[in-house]
Amino acid sequence: MKNVLRTLVFFITIFLTSGPFANAQVTFSVQPTLVDTTTGSLVCMDIEVQGFTDIISMQYSINFDSTVLTFNSYQNFNLPGLDPNDFGLPNAGALTVSWISDDLLNGNSVADFSSLYQVCFDVIGASMSETDIDFTGSPSSIEVVDVSFTALGFTGNSGTVTVDGGGGTGGGSGTPTDFTLEIEQDSALTGDLVCLDVTTYNFNNILAMQFSVDYNETALMFNSIQSINLPDLLPSSFGNPTPGVITLSWFSNSDLINGATIADGTSLFQICYDVIGSDEIADVDFSSTPTAIEVIEAINQSVVAPLNLVNGSVVIGTGGGGGGGGTPTDFTLDISEATAETGDLVCLDVTTYNFDNILAMQFSMNYDETALTYNSIQSINLADLLPSNFGNPTAGALTLSWFSNSDLVNGATVADGTSLFQVCFDVIGSDETAAVDFTSSPTAIEIIEAINQTPVA
Repeated sequence: MKNVLRTLVFFITIFLTSGPFANAQVTFSVQPTLVDTTTGSLVCMDIEVQGFTDIISMQYSINFDSTVLTFNSYQNFNLPGLDPNDFGLPNAGALTVSWISDDLLNGNSVADFSSLYQVCFDVIGASMSETDIDFTGSPSSIEVVDVSFTALGFTGNSGTVTVDGGGGTGGGSGTPTDFTLEIEQDSALTGDLVCLDVTTYNFNNILAMQFSVDYNETALMFNSIQSINLPDLLPSSFGNPTPGVITLSWFSNSDLINGATIADGTSLFQICYDVIGSDEIADVDFSSTPTAIEVIEAINQSVVAPLNLVNGSVVIGTGGGGGGGGTPTDFTLDISEATAETGDLVCLDVTTYNFDNILAMQFSMNYDETALTYNSIQSINLADLLPSNFGNPTAGALTLSWFSNSDLVNGATVADGTSLFQVCFDVIGSDETAAVDFTSSPTAIEIIEAINQTPVA
């Protein structure tokens, strides 16, 4: 019965498309728009929509370079009646979608910037290869029909997958051409403070902007907004009406005629979270609830469209090194992990557990000087620890030597999960993993306990 109905609906669609199109339009976007990955990886891309209101049928094709990607699967369906049977793989570089609503009277509606489904690919391309993922009319023509049997206009925003291509948001295809906001993807450990940049492209003559950001409140707890870099944007422009939701409402009060223009690649602000989850990926997504997404251009006082909104995430590990996800039972120092782009400033927390009655501490940290350049120590959070306690004797080595001068009898005790300090680096490498390790060279590792004046082991 479903196939018969599909034939009927698309027969009507073909008849109607001989006349003029209605003004209504639906936008399909591949998200994230740019993915930098490695050969052998699995990448999953969201297919997000705008203007998907009272829709009774849709069909289109997705084309990609089959020497770079091979189709793997579909997942995370978010449209009634959409299932794997609605998809086809006519050849190695083409996918087809053909769906009809189970409710031809009312159709189906999906909130703007929602994902209809994910398409997953295995990455087979060689290093430095790339492919666009394009919406096309071949082999299946593009048709989206609403409940009035009107064929809607269709806008398709492509995505790009680069293999070992580096460059993050810039990707192999250059700067995005539409107004773009991108939430950073990062990794963190339970107990960390993680701050995600919200970066923009094509922020030209913008008068006003509002949107919501959703996050998993069981994994992340909102901490603060920091590093604001947009005129007239203030902490009071943000709201946190309920756990799991952040809102932003901004107006260019400084220039009502021309609005604000921001250089491509600028971070407008950072959203900071305390990480409370473990062993999971916490999505941080743009949404229209409770504050609808809207961006207004100043010159023509018009709504900006299309919008390219790239969601972020935090990959959360348990951290601590104690096994089984619990708190370590031995004295522990843990350097956090982070993902960064060439040119970024990245700051790594050095977190402690079982820092009890410690009198003195010294060690070295080695890093790859071809990938990282030492920048600074910040966020010191240990009594008697000063910037002068750190050294950078050679590129690739940091040293620390600390003594509990404030209490020579009992030493210092610090709560589990506390970040003692952050070590910050400028990222100069690309397409690599740069280790930052505790070592005994040039300064030997030694921790002394105060009560018994003995080395900790």
